[in-house]
Amino acid sequence: MEYLALFYTTFGSIKFKKQLLKMDMEVEVLPVPRMLSSGCGVAVKFFSDEDVSSLLDETVEKLYSKNHDEYFLISESK
Repeated sequence: MEYLALFYTTFGSIKFKKQLLKMDMEVEVLPVPRMLSSGCGVAVKFFSDEDVSSLLDETVEKLYSKNHDEYFLISESK
């Protein structure tokens, strides 16, 4: 499944990307799509067939799953 993580800060996105790369996951850093919002404007796209809730920390603002061209909010920190 494809996921898109949004962050409060650019530092958070870099930290998250490094964490996923250490786990040998396919990762791409990209601008946040216009239809979504983010504090820093940087998103991390990744793929996983497992439960990703354990990957989330205080740096992740929102987590979306993507199916075709639609985004579905999975998690939002408050």
